[in-house]
Amino acid sequence: MSNTINFGDIEFSYDEFMVENFGYKKVTVYSNVTILNGNNKYPSGYKIDQISIVSEIHFENKDGSVNNGILTNVEKDEISANIYLEEAIKDKRECYWEDAGQSFSRRAEITNDPHDYIEAGNCYSKVNYLEAIRNYEEAVKLFVNTNRFGVAARYSSDIANLYEDNNDEDNAFKFYSNAANHYECDNKPTQKCQNLLKVAEIMAKKKEYKKAAKIFEEIGMNSLKTVLGTFSGGMYFHKSLYCLMAIGNFENVKTKI
Repeated sequence: MSNTINFGDIEFSYDEFMVENFGYKKVTVYSNVTILNGNNKYPSGYKIDQISIVSEIHFENKDGSVNNGILTNVEKDEISANIYLEEAIKDKRECYWEDAGQSFSRRAEITNDPHDYIEAGNCYSKVNYLEAIRNYEEAVKLFVNTNRFGVAARYSSDIANLYEDNNDEDNAFKFYSNAANHYECDNKPTQKCQNLLKVAEIMAKKKEYKKAAKIFEEIGMNSLKTVLGTFSGGMYFHKSLYCLMAIGNFENVKTKI
């Protein structure tokens, strides 16, 4: 027969539980859980294989006796986040990339820290590129929300690279474009052009020559604004002309030459 317990505003039933100790922290793991009286996040009737709750902490006194304290929600989140960090570091050290990525990702859900999502993405990138992308995307959202456009651009570009490496040119195009926009917001024209170049190359591969020609020309014009850029500007103008020739627009080619 199932047991019942209340935790916060949730009442649930469970078949059995066990206690895991992490130093002074106690984590209670309940299995075969059914929500009896739930809330907006976990409605009544919702079934979960198992849930882990950091519910108690043990304080050891100088005389060796132990006091048990019930934790506040903030304390539970803090300790849970530390547990996930400990597990992630251990798994990362032993090259268990999937497990490390999962622990960093769960920690990020508690801390809402983009750097935890980045750590998760870095681990997942070695074994599961889609999970890596999901975590990088969460980090990018947080960076954008705090106006840190340069960092958001960097990881948008990393996402695009992952998609391109896995032959998903549509999503690669999307995130190279996002990266270019973020770099523009961060007033970094060189990095913006680097990502626009990837956009143009993808468009040329997809035979969207007219759009590719326009972007190559834009990159060429921007290159002329710096002394070093003048050496590469001609190459971009040539690429623009090749794209126009590919669609048979020879009159425009003659004009631009």
